[in-house]
Amino acid sequence: MPDRIVSIWVTIAPIIVINILFAASLIAFALRKDRPEKPAYLKGRHDSPLLSSFLKEWWFWTTDPVARLLVRLGMSPNLITIIGTLIGVASAIFFANGLFGYAGWIMVFGATFDMFDGRVARLLKLESRSGAFLDSVMDRVSEGAVFLGLIYYFRGSWVLPFAVVGLIGAMLVSYTRARGEGVGVVCKKGYMLRPERIVYIGVSSLLQPVADSILLPWLGRTPPPVLVMGALVIVAVMTIVTTVQRTLYIMSELDSLDRADKFSLPRLLVSLGTKDGLKKTLEAVRYGYERGRGRKGHVVVIVADAVDWNTFNTLASDGHLPNISRYILKEGSCLKAVAPFPSTSGPAFIPFISGCFPGRGDIPGIRWFDRRVPAERKFTLRRFRDYYGIGTYAIDYDLSKDIRTIFEYSRKAVNVMGMISRGTGVLRDPGFLRLPLILYLMKKKDIEGVERMALRMFARLVRGLPDFIFYYFPSIDKYLHEWGAGDKMVVEGYKRLDEHVGSIVELIKSQGIWNETALILTSDHGNMPVEEHFDLDLFLEKRGRTLFPPMGFKGWEEYEMINMVSGNAMSNIYIRGDDWSRFKYADELRGMIDDLISTPQIDFAACRTSSGGVFVKTRDGSAEIHGDRGRVRYRVIEGRPFGYGDLPSEMSADDALRYTWDTKYPDGIVQLLQIFRSPRAGDIVVGASAGCDLRARFESPPHRSTHGTLLRDQVFVPFAINMDLGCKSDTPLRTADIFPTVADLLGIEVVHEMDGRSLIKDADAIG
Repeated sequence: MPDRIVSIWVTIAPIIVINILFAASLIAFALRKDRPEKPAYLKGRHDSPLLSSFLKEWWFWTTDPVARLLVRLGMSPNLITIIGTLIGVASAIFFANGLFGYAGWIMVFGATFDMFDGRVARLLKLESRSGAFLDSVMDRVSEGAVFLGLIYYFRGSWVLPFAVVGLIGAMLVSYTRARGEGVGVVCKKGYMLRPERIVYIGVSSLLQPVADSILLPWLGRTPPPVLVMGALVIVAVMTIVTTVQRTLYIMSELDSLDRADKFSLPRLLVSLGTKDGLKKTLEAVRYGYERGRGRKGHVVVIVADAVDWNTFNTLASDGHLPNISRYILKEGSCLKAVAPFPSTSGPAFIPFISGCFPGRGDIPGIRWFDRRVPAERKFTLRRFRDYYGIGTYAIDYDLSKDIRTIFEYSRKAVNVMGMISRGTGVLRDPGFLRLPLILYLMKKKDIEGVERMALRMFARLVRGLPDFIFYYFPSIDKYLHEWGAGDKMVVEGYKRLDEHVGSIVELIKSQGIWNETALILTSDHGNMPVEEHFDLDLFLEKRGRTLFPPMGFKGWEEYEMINMVSGNAMSNIYIRGDDWSRFKYADELRGMIDDLISTPQIDFAACRTSSGGVFVKTRDGSAEIHGDRGRVRYRVIEGRPFGYGDLPSEMSADDALRYTWDTKYPDGIVQLLQIFRSPRAGDIVVGASAGCDLRARFESPPHRSTHGTLLRDQVFVPFAINMDLGCKSDTPLRTADIFPTVADLLGIEVVHEMDGRSLIKDADAIG
């Protein structure tokens, strides 16, 4: 009878006795009320699903007397290490000859010595790095010998590749840990570590004779060592899995240190390996960023066109806005913010969805001319732009590619009626394909029909639990232009806005996400009444042939000037030199600027300087402005331009806002500087005086309200939010601060350069 069958007795007898002792010991250990605390060195070890920490603790406390006996016998840790290695090598001889019962007991016995060397070192306080190094090397020697024995035995079997892979995997598991520690990453993770490998190979080997005795009658011949074969397959597969697991973990940790702001495949794969990580990864795939880092799960920004600060405050205080007061103002913050220049729909939307001013977004008005497009390019849609009406479709394309919108950061952010929606596609911007219908309803003055359409869009979109909803409410602006401030129709528009807020809150509550939602109400600009319509087109025509909307652009090269009015209170004026290819600067434009400023209806005129700055002139004086890296240099040339008092010659952009906050032109310095960042801005940019706009023709009906310039009533808007941001009510803010704040609320990491700042981070810094 083969040796493996003969060796059954050497397995069965000890197994019966040892298993009884094993079970009794486990039960006794589990029932101990005074179970000793886990040893410190075990606390730092990785818990493997293939070998529980309970078994490790039980093994420690049941073998502790043996370790203390070895101490009394005077055996050194290094001697114990070498003895264990020699026993492990001896087991390899038995593996090579197929004597698995003997080999299993010898391997387990040798591994026991390997476990005792560290214990003895700790008891004798002889722990040393040289001893740890010797132990690690000897572990590789004994384990390598065992695998070589198995490789020799299975040399003609299909199991051979698994034995070879097991050997390679066992070495790689140890190597990845050692190499990881060499680059500063400690990794003890893994399913198949050395203790697991000893248990799987050792126990399967010592039980193999039992399996042989069971299978022999069924097969009628010597059965294959199925337990050992199965253990080898498991060990081979799981050592490779462990190697890959450790490799990815170490790479992930290194990537987190070296390039935390960039995508890392190892980080992604490691996160997929945990339940929490899988959930976060799936959310990141769904939303486009890692969820759970922000304070809120959802943000809704309602932009009500032309809501000025004073009217909003008055109506809210008088009780005409009950829903806004209940859902936003009561528990939250009502702050004042300054809109960008030009303060007109379209360009003024850019801060809400990107945190950038119109100049950085390269959208200097609702109408503009781009002289960078070569004159010889006859057939192009990029030279002129008018966003009024169907031209709205072009604004996403025109917006600078150097900035990203909230819709590009989040794959779930949606847009309801907003002019800018780059990144949404058609599904997340249901108004995109309905724009012709929306324009038709507005032309028919069915503004309430547009409102109902917007609310239906919101009701459908909110069911998808988007993280961000941009909601545009257009009615108040339309009533202001047609009827003027104070008219009952304007007040009615505010009341309908309040009703919309109530409906929006109820729709949010119906999805069970109200407590996770930040609701923001703001506006793109304020407004002022119009007493005089100044014909800037005619003014310029008297000084040269001028092109202006709604004229066609055919033969544009032959004109001397191009006038593009926005919001009707500001305009970009372009002046031709020898041709249209280059900008004109202050030295060439002073005569025209003097003519403009001598006209009472023109409040200020600004242009570029050849040194890269901005020259501005008002009836009170003139100044030159330069800016770089958030710093502003302001040099008064004469008088007191804009009526500003004494200002520092150099200051931060935030200081410039603070110094000018209580003036007639809040943030005027920074806003003039930013608009000329756009190459599409005019050679001259002008603003209308209070009570005036810049279009006497081609506006039907003539507007009774205007906006677009730097005057405080046209730029001060509410910034109301249903949570306390920790800001004082008189803190100078910009609408450009809304997007960075929203990004922090959601936990979105913004990578493009912004002009605004996060109020969340400001509050945290103060706190």
